[in-house]
Amino acid sequence: MSYATGNRFSNNLFALLLILAVAITPSLVVAQERASDFDPPGGPVGTPVDGTGTQGNGNCDIYAARATFDADFPGLPIEDFEEGNVTPGSIDACPAPLDANSDNTCFSPGDILPGVQFTTTPNTPSEDIAIVDAGAAGNPSINVVANFFIESWIINFSPGTTATGMDLISIFSDGAVDIDVYGSSGLIDSMSASATGAGTFWGIANCSEPITQIVIDSPTDQAEGVDNVAFGTGASAAGPFAMLLLVVVLALGSMGILLRRRHT
Repeated sequence: MSYATGNRFSNNLFALLLILAVAITPSLVVAQERASDFDPPGGPVGTPVDGTGTQGNGNCDIYAARATFDADFPGLPIEDFEEGNVTPGSIDACPAPLDANSDNTCFSPGDILPGVQFTTTPNTPSEDIAIVDAGAAGNPSINVVANFFIESWIINFSPGTTATGMDLISIFSDGAVDIDVYGSSGLIDSMSASATGAGTFWGIANCSEPITQIVIDSPTDQAEGVDNVAFGTGASAAGPFAMLLLVVVLALGSMGILLRRRHT
């Protein structure tokens, strides 16, 4: 084989592998699309990334430690509700929904980060949300919860998020909450998790599609809510095969450059 023929073969092989890597990598980063329409334990159970904590139907990665979540998805914006206006040591009622455009006695425009909205199942819109001052119910910082015990807490993301982590709140009485996770196609995953007055971390990422809504409900009708909500389009690590393929492509590219230099 002449140098020219070998050089063309090397270039064609490099181009083919590069195209293959680009085509395969997205399918490995995003899980196979599937929407679950059952609650656990009715289906296959996914293993939490941390090795502890809650479990879902296997359609998403579940996190029970903020440190692990932050390490996998660093730099996500966090809504901590600390800009809220609440009577010191008290719990005040606020209108729903709560988002970046809210303009009321509890929050001013821009106090809430763009891209996320907090609300509840309908009851009395003018006071559906309660803002809880730090220490008012065993909580270390300001948080927001459903004002009516019978209502569910709802988080809407626009655009959809690929990773979100938060402290799950249940004021007055600790307990489990049921969580339904939705995307544009419908229900993605369902699970239960622990919620406390001080907040218990729960995170979810790498679902079969971006998350557009999360519904949190206390089966015992407690005042459920959230604090320190991280969210965004955090990039997850590519699958091992995709990474290996990219390494091979880069190595072949380097070899091709060395060969060309050697024959010039």
